[in-house]
Amino acid sequence: MSKEIPCPKCKHVWLWADWKKDEDALCPEGYGCNMTKHYLAVEKVVEHEDGSATYTFDMSNDTRDMFVSEGVRLILMCAVAEISVEDAFDMLHDIAKVKLDESQQDAQKETQNDT
Repeated sequence: MSKEIPCPKCKHVWLWADWKKDEDALCPEGYGCNMTKHYLAVEKVVEHEDGSATYTFDMSNDTRDMFVSEGVRLILMCAVAEISVEDAFDMLHDIAKVKLDESQQDAQKETQNDT
């Protein structure tokens, strides 16, 4: 039914179907030695009684470093513009909402044109 085969590149052992050739048993895309440079996954969500939630993320070291770098950059840009980070996020939210609304309107028009 299945067998354990080490990846020929990194030797990480994976469980594969019996028909899988050992030389083809490379780590699946996104895992082991085929892990992308940047990845971010929600590992756990804990919802609280007050309606808030705590998220735990799994991310690559490169992604963590990028988050830190971009976070510092955002803070410095806000300081130069003399606005709070919260105001910057509010502005980005407003821009995203306009773009989403436009996208939904375009999709509705296409649907109407198709009928």
